[in-house]
Amino acid sequence: MKRISTVKELIISAGFAALLFVSAIIAAFAIYPIVLIPGLTTLAMLIVYSYMFTIGLLVVRKTGAATIILPIVGILAPSGVGILLGVTILIPGIVAVELLLIMTNYRKAAYILATPLFILVVVPFWLFVLLKMGFPLADVTRKYIWPILLIGLIEAFIGGYLAHLTYEKKLKNLKVVRQLQG
Repeated sequence: MKRISTVKELIISAGFAALLFVSAIIAAFAIYPIVLIPGLTTLAMLIVYSYMFTIGLLVVRKTGAATIILPIVGILAPSGVGILLGVTILIPGIVAVELLLIMTNYRKAAYILATPLFILVVVPFWLFVLLKMGFPLADVTRKYIWPILLIGLIEAFIGGYLAHLTYEKKLKNLKVVRQLQG
């Protein structure tokens, strides 16, 4: 698989990052009044995150897409720990996703599993950093890490699977998608 090498591919990847951010904001406004707990709102939005991230990976289909999309989302949506630390926490997940895609030779299942793998790697690392920094409620989150991870993995898998279905049935043969893929 080729790596991202043109300005057009960089812009497309950045565009998907912005689209992911905007769709997450819209989902947050729709979900927050129902859930009323910020952390649970994020958990409830994982299907949207996973769906949009997977669509971005499928459309760009180049090594490095996750490396561009995820940090841009991290910069657009700082997590309360600051932009630099927020983006730094994403690094293990980015590496894991890129390695998964490369090692599986970009097979369909790899795209579906990309976001669950990201969740599996980043959430425990995130909790570790929050505990070390003494963030309030980090101890409470630690008690519920396994249910949070399980729900997150299931939602991420569902979002990735739905994105793959959408891509295969609706987006793959669109003229604009084929032009974007070069």
